[in-house]
Amino acid sequence: MNKKMGVLNAASMVLVILVMPMMFSLSWAAGDAKPIGFDGAQWIWLGASDGNPTAMAPAQTVYLQQGFEFPAGAKPVSGEVLITCDNQWTLFINGKQMGQSKAGKEAWMRPQKIDIRKNLIIEQNSIAVKAVNSIDGPAGLIVKVRVVFENGKTYELSTDGRWLTSAKKEKGWNQTGFTPSSGWLGAKVIGGYGVAPWRHLSHASKTDPGHGGAPAPPIVYGKESAFTDKIFADGVVFVRGYLPFVHHDKNNFVQNIHGSRAYFEMDPPTPAAIGRQLVSLIPFKPDGKITVLCDADGGVLGSPSVSYDGKTVYFSFAPKGQAYYHIFAVDVGGGNLRQVTDGPFHDYDPAELPDGRIVFSSTRIGNREEYHAKFASSLFTCDQAGNNILPLTYHIAADREPRVTASGLAFIRMDNFLERAKVETHLHQTRMDGTGGQVIIGPGRGGIQYEKNVGAESNSNWLRKYGTGSCAAFPDGKIIAINQKGVVSSTSSTGEPLIRGFVPYDMSPLPDGRLLCTSIKRTRLLVFDPEKKDVTEILAASDLPMPTGSAENLTKGYAENNMHSVVHLAARSRPMPRPSMVDPKADRRFDKTGFLYCQNVLNTQHRSADLKRIKAVRIYQGKPFSLEPTKTIYAHIGTEGVELGTVPLALDGSFYVEVPADRPLAMQAVDAEGRPVLNEMSWIYVRPGEQRSCVGCHAPASSAPTAMMLSRSIMSKPLKLIGQGDPHRFRANNGANGGVLNLQLERFRQAAAINLPDKPDELIQASRDPNADIRLSGIRRMGILHNRAFADVLCHALINEKSPGSRCAAALSLSACGDRKSVAVLSRALNDPHATVRNAVRIALENLTGSTSEDTWRAPDFDVIERQLMRRLSSDDPQNKLMALQTLGHVGGECAKKSIREFVANNPDAQLRVLMTAIRSLGYLKDTQAVDLLIKLMQDNLTKKGGGGFHELGYGQKPIYISATAAEALGLIGTAEAEKAIVDAFSKLNNFSDYVFRVAEHSWLKGCHASILHFRMLEALDRMESKSAGERVGKIVESLPADKDRGLLYERDSYEAISARVIARSGMLESVIQACFTVLDGETSDKVLVAQVGLSPHAHGHIRKYSPQARAAQVLSIVCNDQKHALRIGGYVKKFRSGKDSETRNWCCFYLIRTLGRIGDQASAEILLDVLANEPTETEVGLNTPPTHIVYKGWRPFFRPAAAWGLGMLKEKKAQDTLLEAVANLDNAPSVRRQAAIALGRIGDKTTRQKLVNLAEDYPEVMTRRCILESIHLLGQP
Repeated sequence: MNKKMGVLNAASMVLVILVMPMMFSLSWAAGDAKPIGFDGAQWIWLGASDGNPTAMAPAQTVYLQQGFEFPAGAKPVSGEVLITCDNQWTLFINGKQMGQSKAGKEAWMRPQKIDIRKNLIIEQNSIAVKAVNSIDGPAGLIVKVRVVFENGKTYELSTDGRWLTSAKKEKGWNQTGFTPSSGWLGAKVIGGYGVAPWRHLSHASKTDPGHGGAPAPPIVYGKESAFTDKIFADGVVFVRGYLPFVHHDKNNFVQNIHGSRAYFEMDPPTPAAIGRQLVSLIPFKPDGKITVLCDADGGVLGSPSVSYDGKTVYFSFAPKGQAYYHIFAVDVGGGNLRQVTDGPFHDYDPAELPDGRIVFSSTRIGNREEYHAKFASSLFTCDQAGNNILPLTYHIAADREPRVTASGLAFIRMDNFLERAKVETHLHQTRMDGTGGQVIIGPGRGGIQYEKNVGAESNSNWLRKYGTGSCAAFPDGKIIAINQKGVVSSTSSTGEPLIRGFVPYDMSPLPDGRLLCTSIKRTRLLVFDPEKKDVTEILAASDLPMPTGSAENLTKGYAENNMHSVVHLAARSRPMPRPSMVDPKADRRFDKTGFLYCQNVLNTQHRSADLKRIKAVRIYQGKPFSLEPTKTIYAHIGTEGVELGTVPLALDGSFYVEVPADRPLAMQAVDAEGRPVLNEMSWIYVRPGEQRSCVGCHAPASSAPTAMMLSRSIMSKPLKLIGQGDPHRFRANNGANGGVLNLQLERFRQAAAINLPDKPDELIQASRDPNADIRLSGIRRMGILHNRAFADVLCHALINEKSPGSRCAAALSLSACGDRKSVAVLSRALNDPHATVRNAVRIALENLTGSTSEDTWRAPDFDVIERQLMRRLSSDDPQNKLMALQTLGHVGGECAKKSIREFVANNPDAQLRVLMTAIRSLGYLKDTQAVDLLIKLMQDNLTKKGGGGFHELGYGQKPIYISATAAEALGLIGTAEAEKAIVDAFSKLNNFSDYVFRVAEHSWLKGCHASILHFRMLEALDRMESKSAGERVGKIVESLPADKDRGLLYERDSYEAISARVIARSGMLESVIQACFTVLDGETSDKVLVAQVGLSPHAHGHIRKYSPQARAAQVLSIVCNDQKHALRIGGYVKKFRSGKDSETRNWCCFYLIRTLGRIGDQASAEILLDVLANEPTETEVGLNTPPTHIVYKGWRPFFRPAAAWGLGMLKEKKAQDTLLEAVANLDNAPSVRRQAAIALGRIGDKTTRQKLVNLAEDYPEVMTRRCILESIHLLGQP
């Protein structure tokens, strides 16, 4: 065993051990205090090892990885690894190095304990080890992991034979979600702990803190004794007692930073720290006078702030038994306790503004946040009496903890994006009117690296890695907060650390520039001087003779003698109020707009993107959901994406557009065909009339121009992108992390579209509609389908449309749909009077000719063009290849077809996007000679697994996309041979969730989103109007994603609609419907199809799978289009409504009511009216008391909103009064009120319109009010 330690020589081998995410080798039991040991762990080594590794193993370097997953809701409070290896090891947790073996030839004899808590995350984790056998001789590794959660339970895993091993290092091997190649083998088990030659070892007595940086020197605390400073005379106010967000029978998800009040994520709408008593201490010293300003008496309170005159304390308070926080005020000396706000909304985190109004965070925005479906919070203002409540921000996640700064407001923004693509918090700042929003402390990410071969991107820590909280603003403009670095200032955009080794629980400013802090354990009050870097203890909770609180306060988990949220009581100078830049009349309009200007999109940090391909910017709106799909603290719903339009870049890379104000907007830099190249990863907002500007796409925030600099785009009127007519809509989700450069967003944009037409002719008809907005939206949506049959219609629109927006859209859609004939028409439009239209025309001409020469555009020789493009297929630049292939797909002839076939056959390892473009081009050119090649590509990649790397970023997706694109091309070619091949291949597909997981999806969500491979196959069969899928119908039904963990629609999405059409043409539709009826009747059957319609897709435990009846109701709602079944479906609605309250009851009622609304049976209106009018309101069913993520006690989904939607679809005039009552009654959930308001826009009359006008005047909830205003607009002028 006395072997030489040190650097390996060239002959040393590399070994990687990997275990995929699993739930075995774990214990799940009540935690105990005994030290961690190797009991249950086994010594392991390379699975391919010959002989006995304990006798003679070759010199090797070993890499280990195991993914593991915590139970839903389990939050780790400690985590440690006990590890040793004969001879050396390096430990990684979630890709970050946490420790390594110590030097010395006998280091293996002294196992080490490593603290891993700080790098654990709530969901999926991975442990990875690089192990080294220095010279030939015995080799082995043994590991034990123990994690303790807040509920006291313990989670353990150990080395055993189910770990995988490899002698070859692969990219991303130590990252979470790594997908192994075929070279990974199961570990060889040498024996349990105690086996020779290692026997029993002396365990480490101390835990190494891990390699998170050198430990900071300890802070030396001073102790205040004189109390002569003026700050002590003024006194303080604080919250006494600490109520954790767990451990008291509440459903919450919060991930704090370093144990402080700051957070990476906070789901419940609540103050960040809560307790039971609001207490003042005057003067601020141990013998000061203690006054209980408010005893919650079993309720909860938090987030105190003090008025400028120092006479009033504002705070958040939910009295016992009440379901919502509201703003309260109390005099500093005690007495005059008064409630400021009311209503079925959470109002919290108050602060006084310079003009005397109060700003606070509130759920009055009315929507569900896109990540975990909690109620979103934005900032609102009101007067001192709680009247004239107005929104200030319109964020669809959460804006909290507003603080007045020298230049406006600073607050904590939950910057979630597209479900779980990004989950983090920033310190955000705006002016007092909400304009000029910018991040002042955030992650400051640099460029994302792009793995072009597989279309994946590098891991950029998108999930709960960056957070902030407890910001303190000073009159000189300085802002200090807590983030993942500790205590930081806003002098750096990522936070400049002010001190090492000291993190308070929370903090607030003192008049002299120091900070008043609570200690991390909430037992002491401190003062921190950022200049001197010293911390002084003022007093401890034990120093104070606190009065006895109400017995109602002493609930489970409550720490009565804690204190936090301390604020200084001194009067302070009131900043000068600043006039608003927002027109108050415009602010109340539903069609308000603002402006976006970018100086140069190509000025980006993401240099690995295909920047040469970027030609335009598409802007889409995130329309938030108000309906929860499932009763759980984790429901990943995303938003409804609404494409507002696309603007071509000017020659200098700039653009200038008019966009909807106070809506969440995101941008995509797209190529000439409208395919994304670079995606924005934050929602941005523009206030009414505001001009927002930037210098580039993902450029550093500090480089944003202060005023619009002269550029080509600014010299023309802005292009209006406001989603006119019937814009393209889609599920704006991303169940993985990231999405800046990979294929995630495009997958959802097509496979999860909401309003793709059933037939292309529908868009042609739309382009001829008398309504100019409908024509515009039809023209825009044509480009999504890339259908060459649209070329003539688009050419006509380009020449004849009066609106520059329509002509611009026609040119861009021609770029995606045009052919050789289109070039002549586009050339005529080079003289269009509008510069933005000319820019779009140039993009289209370049894409359709492969040339930037106007001479070529005006007199194209397509034989010459074709030869030039084919030569580019040999270019060393993949972007040149891709663009040449793209152009050949529009204008190529027989020579081009042959050249592309050869390229596909000879370049299987080409970059994924290049290969997909080549395959699609064969389809667009309808190359029948390519059918055999395409069939082989589809079949060879059907079940093939991709290479290693984090699957959520796309590293396992290449074979799936190749197979899917081959199926797409076969559908475009449309031969009988192609049809048969797709039908045959469908039978060989794995479960759809396997493909969803591998194309970048979280394991929890793989049953809730469509497989791109299944989609492309069904799309191809639908395009060919195939009638041959009869034997595959059961498998098609099984591939329908579940709605239980995604945004819940009243309509069908594109995958569902295409599946229904393929089933209908197969001749099996009635069989599927009857199978659904059998399951809904509760009957049993030996028919396979009956089992298939009731089989739930994958669902994680906290989500719960569908019951067979609920799944059958879902399938029925997708496939049934015939009114002849309405009577029976209505009978099922009555049956399930009369049943016991349950999740199955709600799901069945929702889907069955949705079906009645969609199939248009007028006789069903009475059922829907009865549901809306006579089912109890969601408030009547019951409310939970805060703090809680789940406000309503009832089962989800609520089905009364579906009844309101259905009445609107049926245009049932006699439903007007019932719908008006539903909008007005705030006991209804926001989802009910919102759908009722929308329905009234379909069926209302002039009387109804006036009633809506009256309702809108002071309606307290933003999203429903917006729907009311839209319905007023639809119902016309009085």
